Amino acid sequence: LGPSSSAVTWNMDPDVNAIDPHLAMTAYRVVVESIRNAVRHGRANRIAVSAHRHDAASGDAPRWLIEVRDDGVGFDPRCVPEDRFGIRSMTGRAQLVGGQISIESQPGGPTCVRVGLPIQPVG
Repeated sequence: LGPSSSAVTWNMDPDVNAIDPHLAMTAYRVVVESIRNAVRHGRANRIAVSAHRHDAASGDAPRWLIEVRDDGVGFDPRCVPEDRFGIRSMTGRAQLVGGQISIESQPGGPTCVRVGLPIQPVG
């Protein structure tokens, strides 16, 4: 990421250590890209990463929920230039294992990237 004054805090469920290796690689890539974007484009001072298992009460399958939140300058997620591949690659990686990504941001910030991954990879 290069020199930065950004501080990253981590809040990880201890069960995250048992994540399937294929899912762990997907989560790692998404988190790294999210932090990189927060520092490089968002000029964030503080970034918070959290991960926990979510057992839905509605009958949905349990999922790993990972969130990367920053206090950066934000952006309009609908207006990402075509030559930028970070968000597209994060979305594609999550979809390959049956997950999904949502990004909440606006000009002026903040930004929150959420990824939901199945407990076991799909396929």
